[in-house]
Amino acid sequence: MPKLPNRPPASVLLMAFITTGFVTLILSVFGAALLNLFGAGYATRGSLIAFVFWALVLNLPFAPLSTALERRYQRSKRPSDKLWFFLVDTGLSTLIMMLVALFDPTVRIPFFAALLTSLIFSLLELLLNDLQPKVRP
Repeated sequence: MPKLPNRPPASVLLMAFITTGFVTLILSVFGAALLNLFGAGYATRGSLIAFVFWALVLNLPFAPLSTALERRYQRSKRPSDKLWFFLVDTGLSTLIMMLVALFDPTVRIPFFAALLTSLIFSLLELLLNDLQPKVRP
């Protein structure tokens, strides 16, 4: 196995930052389309995309908890770990969407739309985890 450098070059960090921003933007457009499908009200499509973008960005502080549960599930592949990951990920995403909706006057998000969008994102994440091989501890 090749040895990884302690400090990655600045160009690698910049590329990782740009790629992460681009993926977040794509997920924002996908999330906005789902919310639109489930009956969200909005002033403009851009405001709905910005709403989902901020919901994804504000979800970052909770990423270590979701990542820990995801890794535990990847190692064990037990249904109980899968259920914990699914419930925590869906619950946090729904809660953050509802909190962002409180502070954004241009978007009206029904609870049902936020919950269904969070469920779809969590199910896609579980599907990607199930396609990966079991990780050794």
